[in-house]
Amino acid sequence: MKRHQNLAIFFTLFFLSACSGLPTLGSEGEVIPTRLVLPVPTAEVQNFSGNPANTPPGLVWFFNPNERTLLGVDEQTRVVSVKVLTTFNPQLITSGAGAIWAVEKIDDTLSSLLRLDQQSKSVTDNIAIPYGKTTSLSAAGDYVWMSIEDPDSTPDQRKGGVVQVDVSSRTVFRYYRTSAFPLQVVATDTGVWVLEQARLNTFFEQINPVNGQLTMLPESIQTGADLQLFSHFTVASNAIWALPSQTHAAYIFHVDAGSGKLLNKIKIGETAAEHPLYVIAIGDQIFVALANNTLVRLSSDNNQLGSPLNLPATISGLVSSSADSLWAWSYKAASAYQIDSQNNLLLASVSLGATPVPTITPSVYPTLAIIGVNKPCDGVDFESDLKPGMRAIVNPDPPLPNRVREKPSKTAAVVDVINPGQWVEILEGPACSENRVWWRVHTQNNLYGWTPEGDGIEHWIIPEPENNPG
Repeated sequence: MKRHQNLAIFFTLFFLSACSGLPTLGSEGEVIPTRLVLPVPTAEVQNFSGNPANTPPGLVWFFNPNERTLLGVDEQTRVVSVKVLTTFNPQLITSGAGAIWAVEKIDDTLSSLLRLDQQSKSVTDNIAIPYGKTTSLSAAGDYVWMSIEDPDSTPDQRKGGVVQVDVSSRTVFRYYRTSAFPLQVVATDTGVWVLEQARLNTFFEQINPVNGQLTMLPESIQTGADLQLFSHFTVASNAIWALPSQTHAAYIFHVDAGSGKLLNKIKIGETAAEHPLYVIAIGDQIFVALANNTLVRLSSDNNQLGSPLNLPATISGLVSSSADSLWAWSYKAASAYQIDSQNNLLLASVSLGATPVPTITPSVYPTLAIIGVNKPCDGVDFESDLKPGMRAIVNPDPPLPNRVREKPSKTAAVVDVINPGQWVEILEGPACSENRVWWRVHTQNNLYGWTPEGDGIEHWIIPEPENNPG
């Protein structure tokens, strides 16, 4: 019903614009009347150092879903000089293919792709994408690319595809049903790559934009190095730089863009706090934002790491609008940070408007802080050795597997089975149920659920030896 209501809204806008003589959705070169452009400087700017060397002229674009705005920041004055009000919540924005492109989320079945003209800074087209929820956006050459999650996708069976939009006709050119769930699509002048999540691993598919052919990379699994779990990637020259999905891992992976074969694994940190979240390539430099609010620079020529740069807030993405331009932005702080990409220095902080209103969501299951508390569950004579944030393994003695369930209950559905010696990440807990101490975990198979630590007699899950405080 919700999908039908939103479709009705969408086509009502179409009908009203046609009846009033205004340009219809998708009219080429004309401004859609449902968008309002406010070319008034509104941002606050805090300078940290002098002007960057070779600062390129023009705008770099961001979005603020809290105010339903698209924001163009002048890279020289470091002020929001263009603000575009949107009808629905903006989710993604990118530049390329001769324009600025943004995605509005209408619901989980329908998105709207907006085209902003780079000269007039006005919305000229609004393209309906009725395939599902957009998860990533990229533009290069003659096409805009969007990875999509199907409306009927479930946590146990995620599926989707990739939309190819022709920028000349402003229409959907193709929809690709990918081999597995598409996490991210990246388009460059030399090709299009899709990162996909299978049950046990991730892999890439390369798309030929002319004939629509998809090629799996690597074409076959030959060694353990071909089995990887990536979360995010970028492409530079003929190289893919990918980040691990395991939240404890502090590496970046160098992958051949033509074959999908792993070339190198480069350590960029020592702890889980240095887990990489976002990556972008500027020339021969690779920039990686880490979970501890720092930015590191890696030379693609010699794999040398530069000194880390501390940033003021949690980073939600990295943006580049030209060869020397680098910005980080934070959704939580509603701010953008200009960075000197040559010297890895913070230059300025620009306000992007209202910050999100904090919300407190109570956990469905009771959780307790157990640091320093040996017996977390009332009525269960069981001393726990675990806490959130650590890694644990299935106790090899006795050599029995542990079931991972949807809920902390012996009757809940089984989502995974972890064998003796296999690791899990402790995410949340404990939950006390059925005389057992339960923990929500992320398993080695990249699945999530609840598993019991023990029953008051035996410890079925124990700290990983290297994490054992004893």
